[in-house]
Amino acid sequence: MSVVHSGIDQKRYQVIAGEAIPKGTFVSQYLGEVLTPDEARDRLLPSYEGKNNYILCLAENFDQGVMLTCIDAAEFGNVSRFMNHSCDANLEIKLVRTNIVIPRACLFARRDIAAGEELCYNYGTEYTEELTLGPPCHCGSSNCIGFLPVSRIATG
Repeated sequence: MSVVHSGIDQKRYQVIAGEAIPKGTFVSQYLGEVLTPDEARDRLLPSYEGKNNYILCLAENFDQGVMLTCIDAAEFGNVSRFMNHSCDANLEIKLVRTNIVIPRACLFARRDIAAGEELCYNYGTEYTEELTLGPPCHCGSSNCIGFLPVSRIATG
């Protein structure tokens, strides 16, 4: 996979599949600095003032409540931080635990992906809402909701 300039002002970068990827294949891990929910909120708020946002927050539901994992890839990350949102994504994020307390945020192919296709995932999770307060979505899919999902952690 490779990162390329998209030529679209709203996207800036795209991650392109270098070869065909079969459905269910592990594609990448979203890497970055692990944050507490409060740290994530403090860093997310300035992103609504035009700054880039590479914070991913995912929730796991347990009998004891919800565990929130927040990862900021702004300073320490990999190719995954340049993957764009799509309302019709070809990747999905799953939390994977391998003998560690903090889960890994792993991206898997939701369907067969052709070589040369942009790799995207839906920024919405069970811990997000599609709010009209979010920035406009530029994914271009036929089922586009019009706005990027906004994390509840950012909106309080």
